[in-house]
Amino acid sequence: MSEYHFEHQPLENVVKGLESTDGMSREEIRADLISKGYDPDAFATRMAAKAKALSAEARLAWMHQGAEVQSRLDAAVVSIRSWVDRSAAEINEAFDAVLTGIHGPQAQLKLQTAFRNVTELTVQSKAAFLDEVELLKKLEKTPAPKV
Repeated sequence: MSEYHFEHQPLENVVKGLESTDGMSREEIRADLISKGYDPDAFATRMAAKAKALSAEARLAWMHQGAEVQSRLDAAVVSIRSWVDRSAAEINEAFDAVLTGIHGPQAQLKLQTAFRNVTELTVQSKAAFLDEVELLKKLEKTPAPKV
């Protein structure tokens, strides 16, 4: 028999009770419960309803957490001024700063994996890349939702 430790004692009792029926047939368990005044069908129906409610509750919690994260991401995106709207000189200067490592090794790695030849990029490609860097910086500063 396994040793379980539950916070909720009645649940521990149920698990122990189920373990004690090892070797008994379904009919024997049913007859034993009925002889003690329990309705196994009603109990099974209540347990199934409880499991379904707990499952729905967990699903709703994940949906709410997902909505919270999406809201946080949307707010971060909206607050960023796109590099596409800036001058070519500003874009080139900021892109050169990324090349020098000002945003750390992760930005440089992303740059190397995104482009084969960084010296021949269009201003639009540089602006799009800088938008990604800005978004990542913004998300890094935004507190994560509590789980």
